[in-house]
Amino acid sequence: MALSETQTFGLSDTVQKLFREKRDLLVKARLDVDSMLVQMSTDHEDATKANADQEAAKLNAREKTERFVAAKRKLYVTISSCLDMAIGAVRKDSLAAKNFQRLRSRIRRPDVAEQIAREPTPEATA
Repeated sequence: MALSETQTFGLSDTVQKLFREKRDLLVKARLDVDSMLVQMSTDHEDATKANADQEAAKLNAREKTERFVAAKRKLYVTISSCLDMAIGAVRKDSLAAKNFQRLRSRIRRPDVAEQIAREPTPEATA
């Protein structure tokens, strides 16, 4: 059974406390309590640092994703605005304008062959 982060750190604290409180009993049972405590403490610190690194990486990834989404939106607005200006420059009702407008509509509509390829086969749904 895999323990959650909270459970693992809680168990670590509890076991280390047990080893300190029952040191004499465990030493009588021939356990090297001091080296075990050092190992548990070191591993606990390593896991705590790794967790902090992971949380920082997740925050960084979120920030980078937000930056990308904003940049992508800005790019779309720029491209769309330029396309609108080009359509207006050749007159909205011209053949060239109709061709320009198709660029945008082709991007928004999935390719029929692509859509068929994504739909499950009857055998896959049985």
